Amino acid sequence: MDRIYSCIKFYRGYLIIEEESGYLTGLSYSSRCEFGEPSTSLSHRLSKLISRYEEGFPIDFRGIPISFRYGSEFDIMVWTVVRKIPYGGLRTYKWVAERVLDSRYSRVVGRSLSKNPILIVVPCHRIIKSDYTLGGFTDGVEFKKYLLTLEGHDIRDNKVIR
Repeated sequence: MDRIYSCIKFYRGYLIIEEESGYLTGLSYSSRCEFGEPSTSLSHRLSKLISRYEEGFPIDFRGIPISFRYGSEFDIMVWTVVRKIPYGGLRTYKWVAERVLDSRYSRVVGRSLSKNPILIVVPCHRIIKSDYTLGGFTDGVEFKKYLLTLEGHDIRDNKVIR
């Protein structure tokens, strides 16, 4: 089956939706849109949820069917654990590592998260360092701050205030 691409306005750019056979296979951030508007039931549903999410509503994306087209077995285990983190929740790299193998794999978890193909739906932005600093983010720390702020977190000097 062919992959279908579309995009929706989000933040200061666009979210690029990639789907195949009724499954979301990619959701990435871009400064420009080279695809049309959502045209499938999945992309329309996701577009409505994303709009509500950006308006500040607590949205649970766990009902969106996803499929990982690539990634190592470890990456997929990490992404599966992270997908279960609820709206507004925060976890540490160490917390994820403990659920996948053990706490010594925190840095490897960070590398897996940097390859996450499905932003927001697999909420890698909810993973922070043990000292409550934000850590990295493929699309930039400002974007991570934006997502965490949407979910009600207070962030100052790249640190989540408890």
